[in-house]
Amino acid sequence: MKSFVEETNKRVTEAKTFHQKCETAFYAHFQFVSIHPFADGNGRTSRLIMNYILACFDLPIFYVYKSNRISYILALEKARETDNMAIFYDFMFKQYKKFLEKEIRAV
Repeated sequence: MKSFVEETNKRVTEAKTFHQKCETAFYAHFQFVSIHPFADGNGRTSRLIMNYILACFDLPIFYVYKSNRISYILALEKARETDNMAIFYDFMFKQYKKFLEKEIRAV
């Protein structure tokens, strides 16, 4: 957990672009859920951390759609298995885009 916090804080201070800020939030989400420090609630906590980071960057918070839950889990697993964060980042950017587009249409 100590290295998770240190690395996440480093990334937060270094992130400048929209893309870097989102990847920082997605990184924290992925790492926390992978560490799995609690018996229950790791997924919810990791999404809370992700949204907290997005909010700190003054970016909209969002959620993974329930209809995409299986794809979300598969992206987590595939990124872990292949040690390729781009798989998870790609999924999360698509979810974020989907969420933002829906919010914009609602306005």
